[in-house]
Amino acid sequence: MQSRSLKVASRLTVPAVLTTVLLWSWLKPAQSAPGTPPSSATSVALARVQRVSVVPQLDAIGQIEAGRQVLISPEVAGNVIHLSFDSGQSVRAGQVLARLNDGPEQAQLTQLQAEFTAASARLQRQRELLATGGTSRQVFEDAQVQHDTARAALEHLRAVIAQKYIKAPFDGTLGLRQVDLGQHLDPGAPITSLTDLSQLRVNFTVAEQEGGSIRQDQGVSVQVDAWPGVAFSGRISAIDPRIENTHTISVQAILDDPDRKLRPGMYARVQVALPAREALLIPETAVAYSAYGEFAFVARAGENEALTVKRINLRIGEHRDGQAQVLEGLSEGQQVVVSGQLRLRDGMAVRPVASALGI
Repeated sequence: MQSRSLKVASRLTVPAVLTTVLLWSWLKPAQSAPGTPPSSATSVALARVQRVSVVPQLDAIGQIEAGRQVLISPEVAGNVIHLSFDSGQSVRAGQVLARLNDGPEQAQLTQLQAEFTAASARLQRQRELLATGGTSRQVFEDAQVQHDTARAALEHLRAVIAQKYIKAPFDGTLGLRQVDLGQHLDPGAPITSLTDLSQLRVNFTVAEQEGGSIRQDQGVSVQVDAWPGVAFSGRISAIDPRIENTHTISVQAILDDPDRKLRPGMYARVQVALPAREALLIPETAVAYSAYGEFAFVARAGENEALTVKRINLRIGEHRDGQAQVLEGLSEGQQVVVSGQLRLRDGMAVRPVASALGI
């Protein structure tokens, strides 16, 4: 009876042991070869942090203005009796654009010219008599005063008549005509504008902290919406020594526009080329954002040389041409994840995808 019991126990024990061994073998984690990512690793694309020489650019918004631009208006009141210009016409300095009625002044001019001629002759006779003792110095001095008074009155009237002729103060292009023949004009009433397009400039502002990066004769590049894809070059001609209440500095640059494509009043996007410097760059897609700022996942070799990721907070500078400048947080040669960040957490194993190799 005892022998039969041992035989039954033996038959039951052997299958149980085999089942236990097989179950343990099935549940036991597979051992990976050194450097082989676990089968559960997340596929990601990686790129290396690169140190390159960059030419940073300062971006600003400005407005273009002409080197010289004025509104043409009369100095005195009067009726327009002659117009000698059309809208958009090119004129030379001193060219007469309009003439106001000067009939009364012309009549008075004849009278004053006669009075001045008589006073000059009287003064000459008194000078000759004084030389021979034929007159007193008092009479001569009275003749001198009458002569000078007549000359002053004549010159004043000539100046008034000259004000009736409205002239171009410099070479340029006229705007739209705002006056008609026979119209009465008051002093200061505009009749047209005059713009010198031979030299244009752009006015813009930069932040106070950028003041040390700009200097006179520094190159600028300007783009406007009217000419997409076209860059106009120029150079900084003046920097305001004052800092505005908004903590900005006013800057002015002269532009090169030989084809006369630019117009005063255009808004412009200004880029100022700053001195070249070394910078760490990563693809923009490597930068992720959270409520606490910018960060990236850095891939590092962990156990068995498999890659794991760690979240690193960053301070990012300017973005340009798909690259982001790293100011703090990374060092040259580190590998950052450029795609698949949403699935990652600190310490997760990752597997570089084939397309990311060599980036």
